[in-house]
Parts: sequence; structure tokens; C-alpha cells
Amino acid sequence: RLAAWIRDRCLQGAAGSPLMALHLAAAFAERELARGTAWAAEKGAGGGDGGSPWSDLGREVLGRYDVAAGDVDALCAAADVCLMVGDADDVTGCLQRAKACSVDADIQVLALTLRPLRRGVLPLTVDLLATLASHILGVVGVRGGVAGDCEVLLDSLQRLQKPTGVQARLFDRLRLSITLPALFALSPLKKHREAAQRVVHTALARAARQQQQQQQEPFLDIATACFVHFLSRLDPFTREASATASAYPESSKISEVFCEALLRCEPSRKPTELGVVALRVCDRVRYFEDRGRPGSNAVHKAASVLRHVVEKHCPDLGKRVAGLLLQGGPRGSMPT
Repeated sequence: RLAAWIRDRCLQGAAGSPLMALHLAAAFAERELARGTAWAAEKGAGGGDGGSPWSDLGREVLGRYDVAAGDVDALCAAADVCLMVGDADDVTGCLQRAKACSVDADIQVLALTLRPLRRGVLPLTVDLLATLASHILGVVGVRGGVAGDCEVLLDSLQRLQKPTGVQARLFDRLRLSITLPALFALSPLKKHREAAQRVVHTALARAARQQQQQQQEPFLDIATACFVHFLSRLDPFTREASATASAYPESSKISEVFCEALLRCEPSRKPTELGVVALRVCDRVRYFEDRGRPGSNAVHKAASVLRHVVEKHCPDLGKRVAGLLLQGGPRGSMPT
């Protein structure tokens, strides 16, 4: 009965009236996910929406609202429901509609997208991560110089480290925390860059502790490999790699965030030792190929960018010294 009332209220078409009902629908969907109902369990296992009573509500409301109307609150409320019970296609649709509406809507929907990812009910894929990165880069470029809504997005990125009732896979959460915040390296605001740096540092410091506790898993190597692959898919990197000659200025700034966080993630170890971790992965990238882009050398160029940044921070890691240290690396540190 409650679901029927919310649906009728949302689809009655009165301007502004469905907001409360949409927020209720999102809250109930999140509550059912936390309590582990039948449809929530099926969705968490990758079985679609599992017959959720809210499965089509967000899509229907989004279809009824014209982006030209500029009703950001209604758009975000509908997107909140759609994202909580939807899939990657719903994320793409919501972000495209929000971008067409306004920059503020794009920022708010980006922040909303991180919640189902943090809860582990939305699978993280390479294409989804690239889509999120593209929208964040657009937001940083437009609003980077204004102390405004970007802080909402940074706050959502910081929450990736906080535990929830239903959590994302360990490696998915690590992957999100070391990649998306690094994009704020292109923001002209120092407080945004520093906040993003803290998020990446916290994620890598936790990975370093877990690596010490679980000797079988090379978390820092995996984090470095994920970052290199992420960098190779970014629009700024693609533009710089396709140029006749480039110093990769934007890619280097993004890599600086990861590099500085990596070199400081374990106070008990020298930065040179941690730099070897990154160089070891960059060295072994040449033996691998991007499965999603056969024949492309983008990931190899991305590894070279990160290598340059690491060697700039650790000048002691010259070619001869690095070669000797790399020989002591454990076999199989580069994840497949």
C-alpha cells in the first residue's frame, strides 16, 4: 500500500509535489538494502533489481521531467531512487540528464552515484569508472574556481572509507578512493586539492596496513596497477597521448596526487622503498595489454607518466639503483 501511494504521488504530475514521496522511496530502498530483503540480496548478487517495488519508479519520474524545466531538486530526487535500485545504464542516463540540466545537478547526481557504489549494490566496471571520471573532470573544469558544490562531491568521496551495512568489495572501494579524488589535482582551489590528497592518502595508508596483516595480497602493487589503468582511460591523457609531442602536464598533475600519497602512506618505510613499489609495477606493465583495448599502448604510456613523477620525487632511484631494487621484487606483484 505504501509503495502504491508513493507511486501515485510521484506520477501525479504536480510540480514539486513528488519530492517528499521520492525521498521516501529512496529511503525505503536504502533501508531494504541494509536489512537484506529478498530483492536486495538478489541485486547484491548481480541479479538485477530483484523485483524491487521501486525498480521502475525512478525511471518513470525521470522520463516525465523535462530537463529544460531546470527543476534540479526533482531531478536529483528521482535520480536518487533510480540509482539506488538501478544499474550502470541507469547511472549513465541519470548523469547525462543531470549534465544537460545544470552543473549543480551534475555534481549532486555524481555524489548520489557514489552511495550505491559504496554500499556494494552497484557493480564497479571500467566503463562506469571512466564515465564518472569524465563527469568529474567536467565539473572540476567548470566549477573548480568557485568554492561551491564541489565540496559536496569531495565529502561523498571521503565517505568511501566509512563502513556501511552493505559494503563494496575491498578492491572496488580502494579503486574508487585512489582514482576519482586524484582528478581534483586539476582544480585551481588549494583546499580542493588538499582534501582530495587526504582521501587518496587515507586509502593507501589503509591498504598498506592490510598488506602487512595479509602477506599474500600486494595491496599497494594492485592499487598502483589500478591507477595506471585508470589514467590511461582519462580524456586529458588521451588528448596528450595523441599529440605529436607532449609533456603530459595534466596527466602528471593527476599522477602527483597518487605518488605523494603513496610515498607517505607508511611512515615506518622510507619514500624510496615505497617508490620502488610504483616503479616495479610500471616496469611490469610492458608485459601486459589492456584487455578492453587490444593493441593499444595507452597503458604503457600511462605507466611512463607515473614513472617520471615517481623518479622526480625520488631522484635517488636512478636507472642503476632502481634496476637493482626491482630485482628484489616478489614475483607476480603485477595483478592480472
